[in-house]
Parts: sequence; C-alpha cells; structure tokens
Amino acid sequence: MSPSRSLDPKLRLAHSPPQDRSSPRLDAQGRLVPDRARFPQGAPHGAPHGTPLSPINRAPCQGNCPGGCRAGCQPRPGLRIEDGTVVEYSSYGPDPLLAGVFGDPWNGTNSSYLQVPSGSTATADTRYLYRLVSVRLNARQEAFLVGYRQSILIGYEQPRPSNADEMSVVQIEQTTGFWRGFPDGNVSWSLTVDRSLVTSRPPATALVSPLPAGYSSDIYGLEPALIASAPYPGYVPLNRGLPIGSPIGSLGNFWELRSPFNSQATAVSLDYRIVGPATITFWASVRQTNPARPGRAAPPAVDGTFLPPEEQFLLAYPLARYRGVAGSILLRLRTLPC
Repeated sequence: MSPSRSLDPKLRLAHSPPQDRSSPRLDAQGRLVPDRARFPQGAPHGAPHGTPLSPINRAPCQGNCPGGCRAGCQPRPGLRIEDGTVVEYSSYGPDPLLAGVFGDPWNGTNSSYLQVPSGSTATADTRYLYRLVSVRLNARQEAFLVGYRQSILIGYEQPRPSNADEMSVVQIEQTTGFWRGFPDGNVSWSLTVDRSLVTSRPPATALVSPLPAGYSSDIYGLEPALIASAPYPGYVPLNRGLPIGSPIGSLGNFWELRSPFNSQATAVSLDYRIVGPATITFWASVRQTNPARPGRAAPPAVDGTFLPPEEQFLLAYPLARYRGVAGSILLRLRTLPC
C-alpha cells in the first residue's frame, strides 16, 4: 500500500518513508528517537546523520540494502510542519540509468524525473498521463498554492559500440519556455483539485498485474507514477489519458514551461487557496514523438547558431525524443481552527 501523504503535523511528513516498526523513528509523544538508540553502532552505509530541514521524497526500501532492509536505508523524518510554512513536494521515479549504480547513500535508484516510454503516441486518447505530485488535505486543513515548477528532458540513446547491452545516452533539459516540442509531440500540464471522498472512489483496475515500477493503475492515488492499466509497449491509459479533478484557477490545462526549476521568481508568484478535504495534483500529459517518421532523420541544412538550444540539439540528434518529465508544487499550509 502506498504511504499516506497527510499534511497533519501530528502525523509523519508527506515525503517520509513508511516507518520501520522494529526501529521506530518517533516515540509515543511524536518525538524523534535519538540516533544512538536506533543505531548503537552508527548509521549504516555511510548515510548522513540528522534530520532534514524539509520533507524529502523517498520511495519505500526496495529490498536491496546490504544486510537486509532496515530503517537506516531511508532518510530521517523531516521537522514538523508549522502553520504558514511553505513546503515543496516534488516528483520522483525509478531511473534505469541508476540501476546497479545507485543515486544516493541509501542505494536508491530514483531521480526527480518520471521516465517517458520510447513508443510514439498514436492518438490523443493514448497520451502518457503522469501524476507528478499529489497531496491530500483533511477537513481541518487549508493550503495556498504559491507556486509550481516544471522540467522536461529530451534525449537520444543508442547501444554502445563496445557493448550492445549498454546504452549511450545524451540528453538536455528544455529551457525555452514556449518551445512546443516536436512536430508530432508535445507536453501539457494540469493543476487540479479533487474533492471526492476517498471511500467512494472506484477500485483500481489493471490489465497487467503487477505493473512495473513507476506505473500505477490507481488514478486516485498519491504516489508519482505513469497512470495506466497496462504498461508500454501495450500501454493502455486510464480515463482516456485525462486528469481527474477540477482546474485550479487558469491552471487546468497549459502548454508552456512557465515555471522552470531554475527560476525562483515564478515559482512563488501565486496564491490559490484550497480548503480540505481535497487532493491537490500536478499532472503532465505527454504525446511522444516518433523519431522514425519520414523527415526526422534528415534535418534541413541550416545555420543553427541563432536557434534555441532544443532546435540545435535536434540538428545534432535528429532521432531524439522525450525522455522524462518532472514537477513540484509549493504549498503554504495552515490548520483551521475547530
């Protein structure tokens, strides 16, 4: 079962992993158990000590920790969220490039990006639908959506000449805000709020079980995922690839990189108030390009000096495609009086 992401400050933080009951992180009064009581010999695997100053996205242990899965495989819970605090919730997903290499001292294989399958999108009903971030408020909470961040990776991969089993990957982050992507591919974004009761939602359905890591057949879930009832190459989206919920202001459907991760000014320029119970979700919808379509392999002979970086990349790598999408939302949290 996916870990709860309640914002109640009396509960564990939304981005904390499930607690290991054999080595509890919090005592009965909700206080952090000192390291010396949890790890008498010190934290394992060279993991950092201390408590993070903000919530951290971390998937449950995948069972690859040396000596078995234990609390040391995961970050500590963050500090409690006080009223008025702005908290950033970010996407994450398994990165195949980190398999066997690992991307952090907890032997994790996640990155901030959710991977986009290589298969091209045939129709509007088969776009890849991503739940980047989802946060649930209870009946005595309100949140102000003060900002969001977006990111898109485009790239090209081919087998290494020295080893056909390994892939050589070159990729760049899209930086031109109004670059609309490939002639046959694009990305759209949606910020929604869903006020339906969790108990009334229909059961999750999957044509393939279990789904691979990074997928989810529960469109009402909370974990970042590619939403599908069957994975690629037989990808079958849920809800015809459409986000659920009502639009937040004018952000129910937009098409540009309005707030990239490296821009601090646009990330905190909003003030949308959402009162619980409600679920706030940031979605991305990807129409994957077909690198093999006629004309893609023969770029025009033009001087790319004055072209945006994305077009220069396509001149160098005409078979490039979408490789990943990422996003985050920034919420100012408040507990309502009784």
